[in-house]
Amino acid sequence: LLLAISGGMESVCLAHVLKKLGYNLELVHCNFQLRGEESKGDEKFVKHLGIDLEYEVKVKRFSIDKDKESVQLQARNLRYDWFSKLQKENNACLLTAHHKSDVLETFLINLGRGTGLEGLHGILPKNTRNIVRPFLAVTREEIEEYCKSNRIEYREDSSNSSNAYIRNKLRHKVIPALKDIFPDIEERLWDTTTRVKESEDLLKANIALSWEDCITQSEGGMEINLEKVKTQKNPVFFLYESLKAYGFTKSMVHDLWSAKLSGAKVQSAIHTLYKDRGMFILSKT
Repeated sequence: LLLAISGGMESVCLAHVLKKLGYNLELVHCNFQLRGEESKGDEKFVKHLGIDLEYEVKVKRFSIDKDKESVQLQARNLRYDWFSKLQKENNACLLTAHHKSDVLETFLINLGRGTGLEGLHGILPKNTRNIVRPFLAVTREEIEEYCKSNRIEYREDSSNSSNAYIRNKLRHKVIPALKDIFPDIEERLWDTTTRVKESEDLLKANIALSWEDCITQSEGGMEINLEKVKTQKNPVFFLYESLKAYGFTKSMVHDLWSAKLSGAKVQSAIHTLYKDRGMFILSKT
């Protein structure tokens, strides 16, 4: 087990809880060196925490180019690339301290940016990259109360108080207003995202079953029978859900579906999809 730890309340609390429950794990800490002495202090704190809890600590320092893409996006990509490498090297599961309050924030962010079912089911307890979130059943307030009751020390990230980031704006302004109207919104949303995930799983299972009846494999690639696709309730959506794993967007699928002539094609990074009379043919680029 690898525990992604920043030094903040949630991840430090999870480290203490896992130690109390008898789990053996390693702490993995990213230092992006964006906050000067504060970043150094976070790294030092995590190293001392490892000594106190008798956990091995791995630290990696990164350099962020502030003139390039979003600093947050760079940090996220660098962080998870390193975590993924460690997971492969150690055949390990990665634990993060995401909690129920994060589910609400992520739901609102995805809703604001526009999303499908995958964005509305929120954060999953476990995903396909073998990342597990043991704290998803508890709120930030419950974690804070546990830390107070057990006198657990942690680091405060000064950037958390800034409203420069979307998540912080939601946390400081929008969510308190929502809780004033709907006091149990976190619990209700947890139930809702659970039902969304159940609906998504059922939808995917039914699409996969119907898809098998629409395709045949040939030397040229996968042949998709458009007459069978047309029997679906929403053919374009059905095609998109079946083909997005190959890198195709909904607009690409729609454009090819609407194309009048055979030979029309669209390309993703590694696949080509083209129209040939009554079928689509999928092949590697």
